[in-house]
Formats: sequence, structure tokens, C-alpha cells
Amino acid sequence: MNKNIGVLSAFCCLVFVSTLLHYSWYFMGRVILKEEGNATKQLTCLQPSPNYYFSDFQPLLNINCSGLILQDVTEIERVKGEIATWRSSKTNDQLRMMVQNCSWMKKYLSGNYYSSTLEEEFPLAFTMIVHNNPEQILRLLRVLYRRQNSFCIHSDAKYPFKDLFQSLADCFDNIVVPPDLGSVVWGHGSILEAQVKCMKELVSLRRREQNYNWKYLLNVCGKELPLATNREMVEKLMKLNNTSNIVAIRILPEKEEYYSRILYPVTLDKTRNKIVVDKTSRLPDTPFNKSNYYKSTGYHALSFPFIHHISSNNTAISILNFFYKCKNPEEHFYATLFMMDGTPGGYNHQLRPAYFYTISVMWTSLHECKRKSIHSVCIAGADNLSKIVAQYTGRFFHNKYLIEYDHSVMYCMEEMLMARNWKEYVKDCVS
Repeated sequence: MNKNIGVLSAFCCLVFVSTLLHYSWYFMGRVILKEEGNATKQLTCLQPSPNYYFSDFQPLLNINCSGLILQDVTEIERVKGEIATWRSSKTNDQLRMMVQNCSWMKKYLSGNYYSSTLEEEFPLAFTMIVHNNPEQILRLLRVLYRRQNSFCIHSDAKYPFKDLFQSLADCFDNIVVPPDLGSVVWGHGSILEAQVKCMKELVSLRRREQNYNWKYLLNVCGKELPLATNREMVEKLMKLNNTSNIVAIRILPEKEEYYSRILYPVTLDKTRNKIVVDKTSRLPDTPFNKSNYYKSTGYHALSFPFIHHISSNNTAISILNFFYKCKNPEEHFYATLFMMDGTPGGYNHQLRPAYFYTISVMWTSLHECKRKSIHSVCIAGADNLSKIVAQYTGRFFHNKYLIEYDHSVMYCMEEMLMARNWKEYVKDCVS
């Protein structure tokens, strides 16, 4: 009983301090006079408080982000020592209490970033197929959240924090959760199936609520490090003129590793929760010309006409059903459909220079991983943050990042993105 009272008292204190810091924004501004015709308009540019931004979720960290980005060896080694002893400041029970407090969550998600008229008139949607650390997912959501954007969160059926995201959906009109959550396994059609479920939910939200008339849909899985502000993403996507953004690579028979994915079906070994490629049987013939078989990264920016085509066109549906049976179908289905003639929001030769990778990855075959890697991918850490920031300008996300492995990279990217967002605000304020 005393323990519960203590947790509740700490939570109430946290809400009070967060609210106090939130309203402290209004006392940190400067007034700018802007001439408009014969009238003088007074604009107040408010300086966001870094203390508010970081103290609401965890204590302020003694990290010199500039030192990490400039490859200060002393600072990198010092931060690595701190990382070894870091633990989240929130227990699972505290995290649940925070998320279930709707008014607090609205401050947490809505009170950090400025959104321009340009962004409000070009809303985005995000599918989040998640199964990892809930604190990491919430911090990614906070960076992406804007009141005009839409979000669908599909957590694995086995995930112990499903209730957190349902609480978010109950609190926010622009956050939805599919009613039938399924088990999601890497390499299996269940990943693509979860994405399609979320697409349908977001299309339904778009039809139901005029405020969420999103233009493009981006997919994440909760393990990404954000690299771009919302405005930077919007400005790049606007140049595509309603065309989807997929960097597609043609797969020919000699590329046996990938070509075999449309030859042999995948089954699920439920005891090990892993896929098995069944080479004793063959898939039926493809519902598309095999010479038009393509691969992509699995991360895309899909326009609304393209998404609508997936759920309404018989050919697209038959191709979707075929790829459900293949290995890593999310890497092939969208790219193959994108390159087919006549696909709405599909490939446009004239826009070819505008297509770009939305995700950056440091493969172990191409980079020296200083510490940790998973599935041949280097995990973002204090010692490679400088390379990520320098080499991947223009990308939207970096894969992979794990908060329990190295929390400093998210801390620094939050700090950097808030600074860039503040510059966007001041630019609009004085222009």
C-alpha cells in the first residue's frame, strides 16, 4: 500500500514539474515586429526549453552531443562509460501510468515541436510495426508526432505492452490500433500483413476525419533513429508530385539469393518462431512477368493513390497475396508493384533524380562496427554517431538503434532535431 502511494506521489510530482516547465516556454520569448502593408503585426518567437524537453521522460543526461558529433575521443569514451551503467528512469508500471494519463500524454506528444502552415497542409501518415522497448517507441513517436499527422501502431500479439498503444489510441484521434493484432515474425508474410492492416486503418481514418487528409505514408518498426524534421520530410516528398518514393532494383535469375524468393514458399516454425524456406515445393507462377521482379530496402514513402491501388485493384491484390508466401515480402511487393506500368503513384521516369533512400543502414560488410551488430547491421552508438550525421544527410531514418544498448544517440538526435525545428520556426517568424 505504501509503495503504491509512493509511486502515485512521484507521478503527481512529475506531472506538476512537467506542466510548470511546459508553461515556462511563454516567458522565454522575444517579440518581433513584422510589417504587413500598413499594419504592423506582432509575433512572439518562443524559445523552447531543453529542460522541459528532456526532464519529462528521464533525468537530464551529462552528454556533450557536440563532442560526440565532432568525434572527441575523450567525450566518446566518457559517454561509453556512462552507458554501461545507464538504466531507464521509468519502471514499466510508471510508464503505464504516464501513458494512461491522457492529458499528460497530450502535453508529452504535442508540446515539443513547431509545425508550419506548409506542414499542416501536407500531412503525413506512419505505420509503426513494433515489438521492442516501449520507451524507445514513445520517444520515436514524440519526434514524429504532429497534430495533422496520422499514426497506426501494430504491436506483436505476443508483446507485453499492447495496452500502452491502445491507451494512446483512446486518447488521440490521429492514432489508431488494428483490432486484430497478429504475431509478427522477421522474414515472414506477417510483416507485410501487419503493414497492410495499418494501411487500411489509416485509409479509413482519412475518409472518416477530414483533418487527417494525409498525402504520404512512411513505415517504421520502432528501431529507427530519426534523422530529419517533419518539415524536411515534407519538403522532399512534395517534389515527388504524388508519386511514391521507392528505390527499386531489378532481380534477374542470376541473382539466385533473391530470385529464389519467388520460387520457394516460406513456412513458419512456430516452436522456434522462425521462418523455414521449403525447397521441396514450388510457389505457383507469379501473377506478374518475372522480368519485372524488383527489390527495395523495405522502407518507403507511399503516396495515397498508391495505397488506394493496393486495396482496390484486383491485380495488385493478387500480387499481394502471392508475396505473402515469400521470404521478406515487404522488400519485394511494393517495389514490384511500383515498377508496373499504369500503377497510380508508380514509377515516373521524369522524376527519377528525385527518388531517394529514406533509410540509412551501416552494414557490417561495408563498415567497421565498433561494438555491436544484429543481422549484419551495425547498431548506432556514441562512437559512430558522427558518421551517421555526416554521411546520411537527406535520409529520414537510420537503422538500427536500441535505447538499452546506447541511449546517447537518441538523446543527441532529439537535441539536434529540436534545434533545427527551432531554426525553422524563427525563419518563418521573421520572414
